[in-house]
Amino acid sequence: GLFLTANTGSRVCTPSRYVLYPLIGWKIGDELVYVLEGVVNSVGQVVDWGRDFGLYQRVEEVDALAGSVAGPAGVSFVNAFTGLAAPHWDPTARAALMGVTQATRPG
Repeated sequence: GLFLTANTGSRVCTPSRYVLYPLIGWKIGDELVYVLEGVVNSVGQVVDWGRDFGLYQRVEEVDALAGSVAGPAGVSFVNAFTGLAAPHWDPTARAALMGVTQATRPG
């Protein structure tokens, strides 16, 4: 999985209907900084799937492949192999690849 954290500054956010978690980010001197954290499931599984799907041969290639493109070119991937975590919390959701055209190529 993956945890995403957003700095909310000196304001502590109460748990939302999206089940994002308010946490203490850090304290330096008298300054206390809060963060809001959310969860993304199956990040490692997506990297393995990309290899098994033939987008690359080794998972070590992912970083270079991601850096080799200027942008998504309208292609979106919803990582939901095991459902969606924050903010949707839908265990029945499944992965989706959208915006693919005949011109879409890996890298």
